[in-house]
Amino acid sequence: KYWEQTNADIEGVLGGFGFTHDIDIADSAKLIARLKDDYQVQTGSVLECGAGIGRISHALLTKVYEQTDIMEPAANLMAKAKETLEGNSK
Repeated sequence: KYWEQTNADIEGVLGGFGFTHDIDIADSAKLIARLKDDYQVQTGSVLECGAGIGRISHALLTKVYEQTDIMEPAANLMAKAKETLEGNSK
């Protein structure tokens, strides 16, 4: 219920910290690469649970994985995520 009443924008989902740090995305990409290299983790598909407005899928997951699926229980956030990821073929 809380998330359904939250603004479906970056300010709303991050509680006033309305930006994604480039270093967070870069470090997450390094982690995925290391998991792939060291543990043979596959990058065919990924599911982001609690995707919010799709900012991580947009900034990282669709660039690393062949297919990215998202789940988000709050309808307003899922609608924004679909908008954020519109035109993305992954």
